[in-house]
Amino acid sequence: MLALALALALLPAASFAAGDVAVNAATFPDARFREYVSSNFDTNGDGKLSAAEIAAVRTVNVYYGSCKDLTGIGYFTAMTDLNSTINMLGSLDVSRNTALKELVCQYDGLTELDVSRNTALTVLDCCYNRITDLDLSRNTALKSLACGDNPLTSLDLSNCAALEDLNLWSTTLKELDVSRNVALKRLICFGSGLTALDVSRNTALKSLECSFNQLTSLDLSKNTALTRLYCSQNNIAELDVSGVPALRSVVLSGKRETGDGCVLYSFEDGSAELEVDETVHIITEARKPGAVSEMTAAAGSDGILLSWSAAENASTYLIQRREKGEEWGSWSTIKTNVSGTSYLDAAVTPKALYQYRVRGRAGAVNGPFKTGGSVRAAAAAKPGAIASVTATASAGKITVAWKVSAGAATYTIQRQTYGETAWKTVRSGVSGLSYADTGVTGGTKYRYRVRGVNAAGSGAFKVSSYVAAAAAKPGAIASVTATASAGKVTVSWKASANAVTYLLQRQVYGESAWTTVKSGHKALTYTDTAVAAGTRYRYRVRGVNDAGAGAFKVSSYARTPAASKPGAISSVTVTPGAGKVTVKWAASSGANTYQVQRQAYGETAWVSVAPSASALTCADAKAVKGTKYRYRVRGRNDAGYGAFKVSGYVTAK
Repeated sequence: MLALALALALLPAASFAAGDVAVNAATFPDARFREYVSSNFDTNGDGKLSAAEIAAVRTVNVYYGSCKDLTGIGYFTAMTDLNSTINMLGSLDVSRNTALKELVCQYDGLTELDVSRNTALTVLDCCYNRITDLDLSRNTALKSLACGDNPLTSLDLSNCAALEDLNLWSTTLKELDVSRNVALKRLICFGSGLTALDVSRNTALKSLECSFNQLTSLDLSKNTALTRLYCSQNNIAELDVSGVPALRSVVLSGKRETGDGCVLYSFEDGSAELEVDETVHIITEARKPGAVSEMTAAAGSDGILLSWSAAENASTYLIQRREKGEEWGSWSTIKTNVSGTSYLDAAVTPKALYQYRVRGRAGAVNGPFKTGGSVRAAAAAKPGAIASVTATASAGKITVAWKVSAGAATYTIQRQTYGETAWKTVRSGVSGLSYADTGVTGGTKYRYRVRGVNAAGSGAFKVSSYVAAAAAKPGAIASVTATASAGKVTVSWKASANAVTYLLQRQVYGESAWTTVKSGHKALTYTDTAVAAGTRYRYRVRGVNDAGAGAFKVSSYARTPAASKPGAISSVTVTPGAGKVTVKWAASSGANTYQVQRQAYGETAWVSVAPSASALTCADAKAVKGTKYRYRVRGRNDAGYGAFKVSGYVTAK
């Protein structure tokens, strides 16, 4: 028995179409892994994995298993959890395990790892390997990633928006971009040679460990949820925690411990921790921003552009505006938390007179206002000319795109059919620079014109060239039914939108291949007479037209009636064991299921053990210890029962 920490979840699942897989050196070359598979997944001990046994596997755990090769793991396509930690693999192929959600493969000697097809992956731990490159572009569901102690040279996390936990300590990364990982709650990146780290967009961050890098600064102004920070062994001279409540509090009133040139601030309950170098100057009170020395306001066709000089200690700016009627109105805030030193106020009334003022902010601390002179908004102008309009046909639609019209708030799109003079408005009030027109007929030529619109009116139209609409591919088929009767299966289905003909294919139960039964079929029903008696079939149908083929829709299995009753069973063997009697028998030709009965020695009555067994064996756990029994078995199909085959007597243990 392989001495492993095993975890096996056997859950109900649909039968695979593939056939049985033998558990041997050809399918599972590694002896240790083969023994693990045999011991845990070959539930009936017949030396092979049935489709049902394969489909039931959810977890494979070969932790510390001394395996050198996991070839064969690809058979377990329903597997969701794999732990291969501390083996001698060198390589790991999980390309067929597309249902995988958690993968732990520490200390496996891996130099590469391809998880591009594991799009359901939420947890990946590949620490302590020799991986230099890791492509996560398709792993958008990933929530936890640990890849520390690998010689990674780069890591693109831009598509991992769901990531909450990131651990990549002791890598050879020189830079790390987590700007797209806004859900991040914990980040460990110590000992990675980073020279800069921007966590300004990681506002959910609660724990950050970035010690033993080459950081010279760390901006925590946006990380108000942070409760744990380790940033010692860097080149940071000053650290501002005034805007981080938990860290500010632990510095002011927490326990202070020193050692190895570092200072650790902590609370006894562990609610907050901060470790820095002893030389770091910690700022706990926000510094009041200085004054803005200069400010200008210039009116243009797109609004009023404000510019100002930077204020000392300011991290953001607040802008207010007032409008002149008969008298000046009250000041109102039009924008807070402006990060730069300019702002375009596009929400102005043409020819109205305005005055602006701006002040710097550091957290909740405000600097003094700087007030500018008055400025009059420009008179409204109609939208400018559009440089070009293009129309591109694709299945079921024509996409219209255009260049921007200066001053336009929205756009109006009109369509003209070839040979006609009238223009039809297909959409108005469009705010973007493209529109997909789905109200077109395949093969018909159209052209389009677009113009910008704003409060002052409409600009000039710009016209596209003609383009012929492409035919749309057939739509989805809602349902397919298969009804079996003697010598035939009748297949019927719902219509597919845009379909001209239909393609019909058939699959035999237990096989993976599909056979084309009929192509170019125009009706919504078909009778397949090329079928065998007593066989299960399912069918799939899809629509076809000049634009291509639609998606297949698959029926349930239908079984044709058997031609005759099941044949004779050649032998029945019974083996007593602890608490049960195991009954095995030879196959009966034409049988779909088997009926198993038991008779106690000296009695005439037969008692049902298994009324509808699907395998060639069953276990009788109700046999009474010390009692002699014999068993009989017969096959069953749609035509009825075959003859019983009777075993000899055995004594239950």
